[in-house]
Amino acid sequence: MLKSFIFRVILSFLILITFTSIAMSQNQYTFLRSWHEGETAFWLPSDIAIDNSGNIYIVDSWGNRIHKVAPNGNLLIEWGTYGFSDGQFVLPFGIALDASGNVYITDTGNQRIQKFDQNGNFLEKWGMKGTEPGRFNNPKGVAIDSAGSIYIADSDNNRIQKFSSSGNFILQWGKEGSEDRQFKNPQGLAADASGNIYVADTGNHRIQKFGQFGNFLAKWGTEGLDNGQFRHPYGVSADKSGNVYVADSENYRIQKFDSGGRFLSKFGSYGSGFSQ
Repeated sequence: MLKSFIFRVILSFLILITFTSIAMSQNQYTFLRSWHEGETAFWLPSDIAIDNSGNIYIVDSWGNRIHKVAPNGNLLIEWGTYGFSDGQFVLPFGIALDASGNVYITDTGNQRIQKFDQNGNFLEKWGMKGTEPGRFNNPKGVAIDSAGSIYIADSDNNRIQKFSSSGNFILQWGKEGSEDRQFKNPQGLAADASGNIYVADTGNHRIQKFGQFGNFLAKWGTEGLDNGQFRHPYGVSADKSGNVYVADSENYRIQKFDSGGRFLSKFGSYGSGFSQ
């Protein structure tokens, strides 16, 4: 279990050192740089987000803190320690920024969402452990659509919950299973420019696509090693052109698709070298 978790957070970190910091063309990916101990040290990073200035926010899950890093890798600020009070975390996992630069963190071990400004100042929180609407059982991914609504992958409740920017519950969809609109421990979330929501349905080895009201639109992926197949996809992201990138965790690679799920390209392999 620990080995599998470590593999997955390393794949999330691959997104940091390759996808968000690379020059890309349709079929070529050029490594630029990485960050390491001595510049900014991490203890199992799990997710990232980027603001309009190119600054990168990194969830250091086992470090129970958030790093804000300049595009050149220089540490700007960090906040968070282990604990249960406002501004503290227990194994935070997901991160997303809204149009105003506010930062939303899934504070997984505390079964809640915390909201901060871009300097790490605590603003508000919501959630507790449970199965009722507005409660969580290991919240993981978080995404924000163009209208400012917040989507949470409520992983162990096998559902997606939608909230207003202040944490008011709006709607939910999903239950455990392998049919359309069902999930098995969903992890990553992404929203595209059109308001569509992509879910890394990790235990079902697939991606599901929904409208902003939870209406099912598409799905792709099965368990395997071939292009378009996955082994526990953990992270998902959408670019401005609508392309979808998936951290195919236990295949040690990133796969790129169009918005309908057609395979476009991939990069990455098992290893500790650059772009691995």
